[in-house]
Amino acid sequence: MPQMTSGGGMAIEDALVLAQELNRNDDLETALKTYCRRREERVGRVYDIAYAICREERKPEHGRDYSMGLLREGYAFLAAPV
Repeated sequence: MPQMTSGGGMAIEDALVLAQELNRNDDLETALKTYCRRREERVGRVYDIAYAICREERKPEHGRDYSMGLLREGYAFLAAPV
Protein backbone atom coordinates (compact mmCIF):
# COMPACT_ATOMS: atom_id res chain seq x y z
CA MET A 1 0.00 0.00 0.00
CA PRO A 2 2.88 2.47 0.19
CA GLN A 3 2.39 3.10 -3.52
CA MET A 4 -0.95 4.73 -2.78
CA THR A 5 -0.01 6.12 0.65
CA SER A 6 -3.19 4.51 1.97
CA GLY A 7 -2.00 2.72 5.10
CA GLY A 8 -3.08 5.41 7.55
CA GLY A 9 -6.45 5.81 5.88
CA MET A 10 -7.04 2.08 5.90
CA ALA A 11 -6.19 1.95 9.61
CA ILE A 12 -8.78 4.66 10.30
CA GLU A 13 -11.34 2.72 8.26
CA ASP A 14 -10.49 -0.42 10.24
CA ALA A 15 -11.11 1.42 13.50
CA LEU A 16 -14.41 2.84 12.25
CA VAL A 17 -15.75 -0.49 11.00
CA LEU A 18 -14.59 -2.31 14.14
CA ALA A 19 -16.29 0.28 16.35
CA GLN A 20 -19.51 -0.06 14.31
CA GLU A 21 -19.51 -3.82 14.63
CA LEU A 22 -18.73 -3.76 18.35
CA ASN A 23 -21.63 -1.34 18.78
CA ARG A 24 -24.03 -3.49 16.71
CA ASN A 25 -23.19 -6.85 18.27
CA ASP A 26 -23.32 -7.90 21.90
CA ASP A 27 -21.11 -10.90 21.19
CA LEU A 28 -17.41 -10.15 20.57
CA GLU A 29 -16.89 -13.17 18.32
CA THR A 30 -19.81 -12.15 16.10
CA ALA A 31 -18.56 -8.56 15.96
CA LEU A 32 -15.08 -9.67 14.92
CA LYS A 33 -16.39 -12.07 12.26
CA THR A 34 -18.64 -9.39 10.81
CA TYR A 35 -15.78 -6.88 10.89
CA CYS A 36 -13.56 -9.31 8.96
CA ARG A 37 -16.26 -9.97 6.37
CA ARG A 38 -16.84 -6.25 5.86
CA ARG A 39 -13.13 -5.46 5.45
CA GLU A 40 -12.03 -8.45 3.38
CA GLU A 41 -13.09 -7.25 -0.08
CA ARG A 42 -11.91 -3.66 0.35
CA VAL A 43 -8.55 -4.56 1.86
CA GLY A 44 -8.01 -7.24 -0.77
CA ARG A 45 -8.75 -4.85 -3.62
CA VAL A 46 -6.41 -2.17 -2.26
CA TYR A 47 -3.73 -4.80 -1.79
CA ASP A 48 -4.16 -6.09 -5.34
CA ILE A 49 -3.87 -2.63 -6.86
CA ALA A 50 -0.86 -1.69 -4.73
CA TYR A 51 0.83 -4.98 -5.57
CA ALA A 52 0.25 -4.44 -9.29
CA ILE A 53 1.83 -0.99 -8.97
CA CYS A 54 4.79 -2.48 -7.11
CA ARG A 55 5.30 -5.17 -9.78
CA GLU A 56 5.20 -2.53 -12.50
CA GLU A 57 7.70 -0.36 -10.62
CA ARG A 58 10.12 -3.27 -10.24
CA LYS A 59 9.78 -4.59 -13.77
CA PRO A 60 8.02 -2.15 -16.09
CA GLU A 61 6.07 -3.97 -18.77
CA HIS A 62 3.12 -1.73 -19.57
CA GLY A 63 4.36 1.84 -19.45
CA ARG A 64 3.51 4.98 -17.56
CA ASP A 65 -0.14 5.15 -18.64
CA TYR A 66 -0.78 1.73 -17.14
CA SER A 67 0.81 2.71 -13.83
CA MET A 68 -1.12 5.97 -13.71
CA GLY A 69 -4.31 4.07 -14.49
CA LEU A 70 -3.66 1.79 -11.53
CA LEU A 71 -3.13 4.79 -9.27
CA ARG A 72 -6.34 6.43 -10.49
CA GLU A 73 -8.24 3.18 -10.00
CA GLY A 74 -6.85 2.82 -6.48
CA TYR A 75 -7.61 6.38 -5.45
CA ALA A 76 -11.15 6.16 -6.87
CA PHE A 77 -11.70 2.93 -4.97
CA LEU A 78 -10.38 4.46 -1.75
CA ALA A 79 -12.64 7.48 -2.21
CA ALA A 80 -15.74 5.25 -2.17
CA PRO A 81 -17.62 4.93 1.12
CA VAL A 82 -16.50 2.26 3.56
